[in-house]
Amino acid sequence: ALKQVPLADSLAFVKADSVKYKVFKANVIKNSYRLNKNYLTIDKGSADGVKQDMGVVSPRGIVGIVENTSGRFATVQSVLNTQSALNVMVKRTGHFGSLRWDTKQVNVVQLLEVPNIVPIQNGDTIVTGGMSNIFPKGLPVGKIVHFEKSKLDNTFLIDVLLFADMASLDYVYIIEDTDRKAINELEKQNPK
Repeated sequence: ALKQVPLADSLAFVKADSVKYKVFKANVIKNSYRLNKNYLTIDKGSADGVKQDMGVVSPRGIVGIVENTSGRFATVQSVLNTQSALNVMVKRTGHFGSLRWDTKQVNVVQLLEVPNIVPIQNGDTIVTGGMSNIFPKGLPVGKIVHFEKSKLDNTFLIDVLLFADMASLDYVYIIEDTDRKAINELEKQNPK
């Protein structure tokens, strides 16, 4: 089983009081960031308790979500992946949006669905929104470096510079939401 990372070695930003999350450390053994669909391979797998859809973060910010596991390894869908869509929030204003990647720049992703009346500004911090059971709310993602009004609808087009340098990831932390199983069981009872 995964040994729990002692808190000193753990993420400063997963607070000690968040009992519902466990944090495990893994080394990055392969990492792509120049493709349209990028993945990392890490040296922890199902034998260590790693499961699909667990969140993965670096010491600086979020990195991606576990996609597949074998006994000793796992692949992680990077935030630099055109299929990635994460629920995030503008920390200062509390407005939510969806984080996607247009493939143009490594480490610069796009924040969509934020209404163009929100008083955002360059330098605003983007954090996880906590709407899924993947990441706790409030983990660092990046900061706004450019925004303009969309010509198509009443939202902003926002560029976010990731805090994690996706081109030089050495080790990462895997976050397990220990409440997820209970929540999923409950949600299965909802009428279809």
